[in-house]
Amino acid sequence: MINYTYIKNFLQSILTPHGFKRKGSVFHKEVGDITQVVELQKYTFEMDGHKVLTIRIGIVVPDLYLKAFKKEPSLLAGEGIIDFYIGELISNFETRKIVNKYWTIDDTFDAADFQKGILDHVLPFFEKIHDLDSAIAFIQSTTFLAKKFPATTMQLEELKKEID
Repeated sequence: MINYTYIKNFLQSILTPHGFKRKGSVFHKEVGDITQVVELQKYTFEMDGHKVLTIRIGIVVPDLYLKAFKKEPSLLAGEGIIDFYIGELISNFETRKIVNKYWTIDDTFDAADFQKGILDHVLPFFEKIHDLDSAIAFIQSTTFLAKKFPATTMQLEELKKEID
């Protein structure tokens, strides 16, 4: 029987060989001055009678978070300077084409599609974003993210100077 725990374990089997560690439903990997985050998010609503989940992706910069909020981050995607859902990544951040991406939490779970989302989109994204400079460059070059996080875009360079 497929349930949320099964899916977390399945995701762990995909991410662990790539250096990710698991804490609950959050997977993280420290890469230089950033932490890459993959977070499973289970929804309380149902779609077509099925409980569903999605994947949230984040880039957390612990030193920036500490400087800005005076506390250590708990490494959730929402604490990141980059924070979005897998559907946004799959659609390449084109606002006219963004489709939310959900998977069912039952025996109709499409493991192949789920794995494809991680291997074809999430891990290649993380290969591009390997430090703070590449994260800032990505935000500034992506119109969708610049609009989604305008304060972040303006404040990152200033915060970066303070922690250097």
